[in-house]
Amino acid sequence: MNYDYFFRPQLFKNYPANWEYLFNRKAPLVVEIGFGSGEYLEALARRNPDKNFVGFESSLTSVVKALRRLTRNKIENVRLSLADGRFSLRELFEDESVEKVIVNFPCPWSRKRHEDKRIVTPEFLRTLGAVLEENGTFELATDDLQYAERAREMVEKLDFLALEEFLINPDREIKTRYEIKWLKYGRKIYFVRIRKKYTIKIERILEGESDMPHRKIPKDDVEIEKLKTFKNQVFKERKKVFVVKEVFENSSGDYFVLKVIASDSDIQQHYFVDVCLKGENWMIKLDSSSIPFRTPSVKFSIDKIADLISK
Repeated sequence: MNYDYFFRPQLFKNYPANWEYLFNRKAPLVVEIGFGSGEYLEALARRNPDKNFVGFESSLTSVVKALRRLTRNKIENVRLSLADGRFSLRELFEDESVEKVIVNFPCPWSRKRHEDKRIVTPEFLRTLGAVLEENGTFELATDDLQYAERAREMVEKLDFLALEEFLINPDREIKTRYEIKWLKYGRKIYFVRIRKKYTIKIERILEGESDMPHRKIPKDDVEIEKLKTFKNQVFKERKKVFVVKEVFENSSGDYFVLKVIASDSDIQQHYFVDVCLKGENWMIKLDSSSIPFRTPSVKFSIDKIADLISK
């Protein structure tokens, strides 16, 4: 596999991303969220060599399959990431920088209690209102009529987006394997195209430089036994929140690992925090195996843990 096609935005030093650097050229950007095994993205990139394509997927298996596909077919104008697509679209792209966003057959998450898991939400539409170019488009294909209708209803309430098409069983130039299968069985496919009318401003949480959070405290100023009381505690400060799920300790008592979950608006991240004795100091830092986005809640977790064990 060609890992040049793969990028880890969690490691970027600055946000938004420098796409010209990642592609080694400047070209119109097209984004697909949830690319599956990558057949649609590959076909689209092959037919449009003058454009740069960025894909986000939450399944590692799908990312591996897509990487193999792109490598095998030598598709050079695609970059893939294992990352939350909604969050990445908002945080990694500047205003008016994306020509088109595509979502093919997302999980509908039909139940009310799961609505925050849906890709197409009011917050996602606001992101489109920022990152899409003027007259840029968003395309949604789904076999769930309610999902398509919800998207249409949300757009119709907004001034900065306009519904351009709502089609049943469109004859799309490129079809996914899922789409071909469903049409063969007589299932209906619903297609929604939305066009951006004007740009709106949105709040981002990763703009600027993303430094590595860490703290160093003299060992005489630390009450290390406090760490053992953190398990299952929730810590909050305004919009920042994290919970310590587990606390692990080595046999010599000079190395602790905390399993942490942090939440920032629409992204939840699991990672580990190391608390280790280095010479005359205790170090509190992200574990090297953890690569979360350095969001406000992640940075807050490092500082809060350090503060709580300090005398």
